[in-house]
Amino acid sequence: MIKRILTIIIGGTYTRAALASENTPITEELFFLQKPTTRSVEGLVRSVKEARELAPGGAPDAIIVGLPGKVADNGRRLRLPPVFGCTGEIDLYSEICSAVDDYVVVENDANLMAFGEYVNRDQQDACLVSLVVGTGIGCGIVVNGRVYRGANGGSGEVGYLLTECNGAFRTIRETCRRAKLLRDSAGSFTDGSSGVVPEWLQVYATATTVALSAIISMLAPNTIVLSGAVAESNYGTLLSAYNSVLARHELGVLKGSGENVNIIKSSLGHLSAIYGACALSRIAAEPGGMK
Repeated sequence: MIKRILTIIIGGTYTRAALASENTPITEELFFLQKPTTRSVEGLVRSVKEARELAPGGAPDAIIVGLPGKVADNGRRLRLPPVFGCTGEIDLYSEICSAVDDYVVVENDANLMAFGEYVNRDQQDACLVSLVVGTGIGCGIVVNGRVYRGANGGSGEVGYLLTECNGAFRTIRETCRRAKLLRDSAGSFTDGSSGVVPEWLQVYATATTVALSAIISMLAPNTIVLSGAVAESNYGTLLSAYNSVLARHELGVLKGSGENVNIIKSSLGHLSAIYGACALSRIAAEPGGMK
């Protein structure tokens, strides 16, 4: 039986780890570690080993690793974003299993966050999407109580959506990369509440608008949860930018409130991935696992 779950979330900027019981409420998080992410396969495996060694109480019953990218076959076929410096598919699951002797699950981080939000909302949504806006952009999808991964594990990769500017196309992942550079240069997470929205946040708003319109058009979810450092700090600005685009182009069918779809701010923050990992680890241990 899985009771003690070590969750390791490997983001583009930080790696976070937490040890929790299968039914851990937010107030009883047992252990937390945060460190800059080492962007290599060897560095990812070292981070898993380090978190395991630092977790109190001995070896966990399960290790759940969440990270961005296309995750198929429990991490045996993983394609990381370019920021990690890896090309082609890698077998991260086997790399981790060669370093630790534990039950291991490798999952897309946005999927963990989406499932955590779904559980936190008492499983009331037939379709819930978590749109994560941070170092990059991605989303996790839960349909009828199950994480939706698509035919090859690549569902939710909204970072590959295209936008056009002055006749040139770029992905919204590239747009977010530009926004991060501008934000780092500005050295601010301001939400524009002073009335002046900084350029970096305008760029993030463009990427978020493209992602939201695609999600609502294709999936018609009950709820979209905006999560990630940028979205949680600037929820009002991002949603206002989206709704202003809809008004300009008379796209009321995509409106992010009321009878169509509710767009809300995450109430869990990074803890949503821990909630999701705890819930999914129980499913993974059942016959049939996380298919």
